[in-house]
This record gives sequence, structure tokens and C-alpha cells, in this order.
Amino acid sequence: MNDPTQRARFAHFINSPQRDPNVQWVAERGQHRPAWPEERITITLIAESEA
Repeated sequence: MNDPTQRARFAHFINSPQRDPNVQWVAERGQHRPAWPEERITITLIAESEA
């Protein structure tokens, strides 16, 4: 991707140790794949406190 404006759209994923809470994985035939919307489990995000 050579266009800097398009590349900037993905900058929040680069070198981030945080996982994307919107992606859930399902095991299928010994492999993992992203879950379909009807397979997802509703989660509540809780902010981590800095200790």
C-alpha cells in the first residue's frame, strides 16, 4: 500500500500489544477461524487500571 492516507487507517494495529476485542476465534477441524456473528459471545470490556 503506497498511499499514506490509506496506510494511516491501519496505524492503530501496528506494534500494539493489545488484542482486538471485536475478534473472537472458533475451533473448527483442528484449526482456528474468526467467529461468525451468531457464534460470538457478548463480552463487557473493563478498562485495566494502571498499578
